[in-house]
Amino acid sequence: AGANSLGRGSFNAALSRLKDEWDFHYAGIKTTNILLQNIDRVPNMDATLKARTIAEARTIRAWHYFMLATWYGDIPFFREDISIEQSRSI
Repeated sequence: AGANSLGRGSFNAALSRLKDEWDFHYAGIKTTNILLQNIDRVPNMDATLKARTIAEARTIRAWHYFMLATWYGDIPFFREDISIEQSRSI
């Protein structure tokens, strides 16, 4: 969707592909941040599994940030889930 206009450089902010990319990657970042903030609440979790899960979540979050930086350049960076109010002030 919109690949031709992106390739030609003739796109504008109305291109839904831009919003879709933004939404998809920040949804992934939000999910990984929530997991990382709450993983300690899992009862009796094996330490090895916990460490691997944290490493995997950080890797996925890094991939999402990489993709956003590729699309948009300088982007907001969060290591924790933010509230709706906080997101409106950025």
